[in-house]
Amino acid sequence: METLQTQFAKNRRLRRAVMRRVWYVFALSIVLRPALLLGAVFGASAIAFWKLVSITSIVENFLQVEVGHLPTYVSEAMLQADTAALLAFLGLTVVALIVVGQMAARLLVSYRIRTT
Repeated sequence: METLQTQFAKNRRLRRAVMRRVWYVFALSIVLRPALLLGAVFGASAIAFWKLVSITSIVENFLQVEVGHLPTYVSEAMLQADTAALLAFLGLTVVALIVVGQMAARLLVSYRIRTT
């Protein structure tokens, strides 16, 4: 027959094992959350874009271009840009589009719920 101490020790080990698994699942649910992943991608892209591109120079250059020539200026600038800067810009754009699309979908769903 087991002693009371060994029963308590087994019970404590079992509770610790269960709680460890609960915390693992909780940590994974936080890490794999879409908002966290999108935020990380957006943050990394924003930092890379900030390090690679001078925003004030872009604004000054846009202001110096004639209005009718702005689309060709932007396309030529994109073609001649660094690959890293383009990837950072692409990351920012994709994440922004995903977030705006999700917000629009949720607004549309909430509007439909309210109107029905």
